[in-house]
Amino acid sequence: MINALRGASLLAIFVVLPLVGCAPLMRPEGPSKVAQRAPIDSGPSTQRRGPDGYPLLGAFPSSAAPQLADAEVNAERSGLQGAQAGQGTEGATADADYARQLAEANALRLKTRQDVDAAVATGGPDGDTGTN
Repeated sequence: MINALRGASLLAIFVVLPLVGCAPLMRPEGPSKVAQRAPIDSGPSTQRRGPDGYPLLGAFPSSAAPQLADAEVNAERSGLQGAQAGQGTEGATADADYARQLAEANALRLKTRQDVDAAVATGGPDGDTGTN
């Protein structure tokens, strides 16, 4: 009976410990810097619509939409490039944190395995190794 309980407790350790150790390795989900930027207002559409409010298929717009000025394009481009640079540094930091946490989890797994192997090799508190 004691051997069965000891076996069940070791099984529980080997099943639960890896699950607990991997929980902090999940990366947090969240919006990217580009997704947090304000949407671009492209202005009203010049596409014609029918009486029901839906666009008329095959009806082309009567005029071209006004083009953005060069200053607006350059400002938007520099903002997107800044967001990309910020996102890149956060990604590198997250990758380094993930690698560190993975190394810690592997070290903990190895130490636990060594501790359990040592405990099984030396036997229980009464010197019983579990063999009949």
